[in-house]
Amino acid sequence: RNLKKWEASWIRQALVPFEKVISRNIDEAYRFIKAKELAFVDDLTGLYNQRYLGRALDREIAQANRQKIPFAVLFLDIDHFKLVNDKFGHVVGSKILAQLGSMLKTAVRVSDVGIRYGGDEYLLLLMGTNAQNASIAAERIRKLIAGQDFEIAGKPHKITASIGVAAFPEHAVNKEELINLADQAMYNSKNTGRNKIYLAS
Repeated sequence: RNLKKWEASWIRQALVPFEKVISRNIDEAYRFIKAKELAFVDDLTGLYNQRYLGRALDREIAQANRQKIPFAVLFLDIDHFKLVNDKFGHVVGSKILAQLGSMLKTAVRVSDVGIRYGGDEYLLLLMGTNAQNASIAAERIRKLIAGQDFEIAGKPHKITASIGVAAFPEHAVNKEELINLADQAMYNSKNTGRNKIYLAS
């Protein structure tokens, strides 16, 4: 009996270092995963950054092909944002970008992906959404932005956005063409008066 107690005690003592090693490895793995996640997150807006875009598109295209479901890209650009920076400064401009990022997070579903593409440009990936429904969503988001008060020097300020819409596989079947078409649609929106949506063709 004493021998069994000694064996049990010895096993427990022997396992302690292994438990510590495993625990430390789990902690290190968790920190590594979080660091990888942070590498894909834009510090200013809390949205994903451009580095994440290719990975997200590869995943959605594979899923869309496998399950035969569409998805859409909204390419969004703030109208006359350079004038905001020139008049009020880049600190104020950054606050507006951050506020818009927060708004876009709540304007889409949990399954959708929001990305700050660069500067004042944003991309939204809308899952399971065809071109027609994406256009409806884009118009809803355009109205939300136009109706929002953005704070500048303690006072409300209005901004608007131009949004281009392109859908997979309706408009394109690879990620480069899909982004280019959504981008071109956004520029068509700007060239035809701004503060509107434009569907790729």
